[in-house]
Amino acid sequence: MDLERIRQLLANVATLSPEDLTALKEGIDAEYDRLDADENVTAELVTSLDTLADGAEAVRGEEERRAAEAAEIAQKAQTAKE
Repeated sequence: MDLERIRQLLANVATLSPEDLTALKEGIDAEYDRLDADENVTAELVTSLDTLADGAEAVRGEEERRAAEAAEIAQKAQTAKE
C-alpha cells in the first residue's frame, strides 16, 4: 500500500470496516519499514515517516474508540437484561 492510498484511508479512518482498518494498519507498518530501510535520508523521507507514525497513532486511536464503544454497548446490554 503506497503512501497516497494510506493518506486516503486515514482521511476516512472512522468509517473503515474492521477489515479495512486492519489492512490500513498493516499497510502503514509495511510502508514505514520500507521507508525506514532507505539509507538516503531526505526531508521528504522524514516527512513521510512522520506521516506514517501519525497514521499509526490515528489507527490505534480508532481501535481504542471502537473497543470502548463495544464495551459500552455490552455494558448497556447487560444492564438491560437485569
